[in-house]
Amino acid sequence: LTSCLWMIMLRGLPRPIIDFPLQEKVATKEDNISIKGRVREDTEVILLLNGTIEIKTKPDKDGLISFEKISLDPKYHNGENIFVITSRDEDGNESQATILTVKFNFDPTVAVLFPQNNSILSATSTIRIDASDKNNDPLAFSYEISPAGGDNWTLIASSTPNKRYLLDTR
Repeated sequence: LTSCLWMIMLRGLPRPIIDFPLQEKVATKEDNISIKGRVREDTEVILLLNGTIEIKTKPDKDGLISFEKISLDPKYHNGENIFVITSRDEDGNESQATILTVKFNFDPTVAVLFPQNNSILSATSTIRIDASDKNNDPLAFSYEISPAGGDNWTLIASSTPNKRYLLDTR
């Protein structure tokens, strides 16, 4: 019996189990997120966001926890917010951390600079675009042309980082 108790003490607190979101890495276009999970019911749960913001909660009688509408920082690590979630019992023993990464993602903006809509190209022409991403994510572009006025499209370049494409129409 003594060795059994000793094993339980060495094992420590179990780490928090996160039920939502299910993946350890998540991308969202929302500016906030809710986190739900389970811990031992006699503990306090500490959520540390991006190493600076600390939020504490107690689980309900079934060990369920919920952090609602936590604001994400679009500028921290290009929108990649890091949650470190631990639990602590009344004696001050702390569990191992559960780590969750949530990317606050923006759609990139893209504008065609040349050619203008409905242009007819001949010889060689340089297709030019302007594109940016608020998170500074790397962008890759695919270029398509339509010789039939938009009814059919042909892929001419795929997954290129270039904002210019030299098109030879001959």
